[in-house]
Amino acid sequence: MINGDKMKKNSKSKLSQTPKDSLRSLTSEQKSEIVFGNYSDCGLNAEIALLLGSNPDRMPERIRAAAKLYFEGRIKYIIATGGVEWDVRGETISESNYMAKMLSDFGVPKDAIVIENEAKTTRENMICSLLSMQRTLGLAHIKRVIIVTSPDHLRRSMALGRWIIPRNIDVVGFAAGSDKTSREHWQDTEESIAIIDNEIRLLRGLVNENNMDDIEY
Repeated sequence: MINGDKMKKNSKSKLSQTPKDSLRSLTSEQKSEIVFGNYSDCGLNAEIALLLGSNPDRMPERIRAAAKLYFEGRIKYIIATGGVEWDVRGETISESNYMAKMLSDFGVPKDAIVIENEAKTTRENMICSLLSMQRTLGLAHIKRVIIVTSPDHLRRSMALGRWIIPRNIDVVGFAAGSDKTSREHWQDTEESIAIIDNEIRLLRGLVNENNMDDIEY
């Protein structure tokens, strides 16, 4: 007789083998497992934080998280990355310039902030930030980077970071949490549900392109 716990353990599915037309019909628990995984803050220090841009509603929590890491002494530099322009209180401004302005308002010194103003996607965030790191410090001086983004964006961002950034640089993550983007509350709004469904689609694409390990759920 097969042990029931063992059967449950072995019954996990793989994201690569899940048909595209079945992704939206996964249970909430399955979706949470795919998008959030088993993340926890590792508490490590790094030379640089990569602060990823987003829409104006989601950026402030990320900015506060990056500033927190700086003032706790866990990072030396913050690369504010993102070239998409938004209307913020009547001013058209790029993600990176908006984040740099807010970081300065929080008291982060300007010489600790690097503005990367070209990236339009998460993949480009990593590519353009890598070039910024090379120009700012030189890659030989960088042992670790911390990616700062929303919880529902972290797994994909880290996968892209680990694929694009040289293997000798450790890539870890820091979730800039809020209820709307958390594992516990993403089901509360239609907007968050749509974001999670899109993340699953994009994660499946990375898995199928061999840009990250397969995800079991």
